[in-house]
Amino acid sequence: MTTRRNFLFGMAAIGASKNVLGVHHLSKSKESKNISDKALWNSIRKEFNTEDMVNLNNGSGSMMPNYIYDKYIENTKTLSTFAPYKILSKWEPKIKSNLQRIKELIGSQNGQILINQNSTSGINTIINGFPLKKKHEVLYSNVEYPHVEETILNRSIKEKFKVKKIFLNIPKISDREILECYRKAFRNKTKLLILTHITHRRGHIMPVKAICQLAAEHGIETMVDGAHSIGQIDHSLKEINCEYYVTSLHKWLNAPLGTGLLYIRNDKIEKINPPGSYPQKLKDKFVKFDYQGTRAFQNIVTTGAVLDFLDQMGIEKKQQRLNDLKKYWVSALKEHDKFIIASDINRSCAIASFRIKDTNSNSLKKVYLNKYKIHIKCTSGWDKAPIMRISPDIYTSFEDLDRFIGASIEIAENT
Repeated sequence: MTTRRNFLFGMAAIGASKNVLGVHHLSKSKESKNISDKALWNSIRKEFNTEDMVNLNNGSGSMMPNYIYDKYIENTKTLSTFAPYKILSKWEPKIKSNLQRIKELIGSQNGQILINQNSTSGINTIINGFPLKKKHEVLYSNVEYPHVEETILNRSIKEKFKVKKIFLNIPKISDREILECYRKAFRNKTKLLILTHITHRRGHIMPVKAICQLAAEHGIETMVDGAHSIGQIDHSLKEINCEYYVTSLHKWLNAPLGTGLLYIRNDKIEKINPPGSYPQKLKDKFVKFDYQGTRAFQNIVTTGAVLDFLDQMGIEKKQQRLNDLKKYWVSALKEHDKFIIASDINRSCAIASFRIKDTNSNSLKKVYLNKYKIHIKCTSGWDKAPIMRISPDIYTSFEDLDRFIGASIEIAENT
């Protein structure tokens, strides 16, 4: 296993600082100009236990590199050696620093953030905590994650407020047409808009800034579901200007499973009712959302190592790498008429989906796994047609994708 010391030595060998804690956005530093992309990505790949299986389903949850894994194990051992809240109190300065670094990464200075379990936890907090009356309406679209719709419907059944679902023919419509769909759907009784940032099936990057601005003009508050955003694309909540935002650090930031994030803009903290057993004296304070009970505190402090690892490449360089990997396999499959690309590669980053004509994607998943040792995700689009979602991560090599491309062509020619 690669140790933290070995990782830092390896990064120093390709031009990075020996002190990883002092390196921020290496892609912008003077040293980075002398680092070849090939050397950087080869060094990063060695941090992952890739073995013989090609994992192209990082959208469900990415793997931890050894550098983060070692720190996670170290923190887990520390937490297990004494009273958990005593350990937590010692970690508080580091946790405070980690949260500040995350705020800088996603431009969330206009609000407060906390670490929770995952995006679903944050979704439940906002949707169930947002004050709604029977005459009010919650708006969402067909591209939202199923848990979002289920949470909305479950609450509406009990409280009888209105629910409206709009249909977006993504990726066949333009950003301007998407915006117009929302404009037509907004009504005086619409109080909350649920808006995905990067769709989970096709990886489509929605024009969230423009939609949030339009919603604000109509007096509508927006919760952005950024489950796939953090660590995949560079974005700023200050620019997007949504009231609420949720994400999962264990997807594209390679954090331990069960590490999510909740953001609430400062002027909306008092408005949302928290799900936990908080003291009444804290009803106007953001800390009321952090009454989650005893949990995996090691995940929170390990976010420092997560951010250290990201700093070795910077979010801009990482985003470009993920985009390049996506374009590589999509461009290859587009050359063959048996493949249908179900995503707009110009409006996506790491994630794209495809199908093979006249085949059942669910059955093909087993063929990829058993015959070619390639793990992929099969899902259904808004039109119910099964598609295969491909989501490589930064440790994925072009050789891995060549293996996937070759397997796909062979499967297509034999079906």
